[in-house]
Amino acid sequence: MPTDRSFERGAEAQDRPEVAALARNVISVLNLRPDTKDRRMPAAMRERLMRQALEPTGFDIEAVLGELLQARMAPEDITDLCIPEVAREIGVLWVEDRLSFAQVSIASARLQGLVTRLSRQWPDDESDSTDVSALLVLQKGDSHTLGTHVAAAQLRRLGVSVRMLFGADEDMLLRTLSEERHDLVLFSCSRVENLETISGQAKRIKLGFPNSPPLVLGGIVLGLTDRVKERSGVDLVTNEVGAALKMYEQDKRAKRPAVVR
Repeated sequence: MPTDRSFERGAEAQDRPEVAALARNVISVLNLRPDTKDRRMPAAMRERLMRQALEPTGFDIEAVLGELLQARMAPEDITDLCIPEVAREIGVLWVEDRLSFAQVSIASARLQGLVTRLSRQWPDDESDSTDVSALLVLQKGDSHTLGTHVAAAQLRRLGVSVRMLFGADEDMLLRTLSEERHDLVLFSCSRVENLETISGQAKRIKLGFPNSPPLVLGGIVLGLTDRVKERSGVDLVTNEVGAALKMYEQDKRAKRPAVVR
């Protein structure tokens, strides 16, 4: 016999088509370093962080971070390894009907807060910058932002200056690109219906800026539908920060003036 939770879960999935994919992936977390794919955090530490993220009485970011650092976890490992593993495990529990979507959302917000706290160690500093600037664009109504914040932290750790633009319309996006220099535009998307909006934004950027920066799309939407690149009009779809930066380097070389001999 269905439980109240079953009805609640079914209603959530019906109202939010991307919820099932969110539960499988929880957040589209990007990997910068290939060595993290073959590494895992200790099971006891993973379970501890998961319990803390799900704790109903509160979440003390400084205490949680202190425990992780005392366990000899480097800040970059916490961002690239610990948080993604815990997020995926929480997603598995939702699929198994052991957590509500509300619990998953709260835990994700807490993990995002932990990423934000860690990001203070990698501020946008022009003196240490690789002289690359990225504009990270989130669509209106897109609430799945943990992966986006992880990506921003990873980019900053590489010395990339990151500007995040939340819920901007086309005019605001174009105004930002005309007033500020950005070498790369990264769209984050978790809803299929936002692909049409991104397509319009991409078209206006390419029409309005003859030497427009590379346009890259990532996020949960990559696992929700097909032909994402064609439907969005971007230059690259990927959930790997390294691939986005590689495209920037290729674009930079292509635009470099030819040497006259």
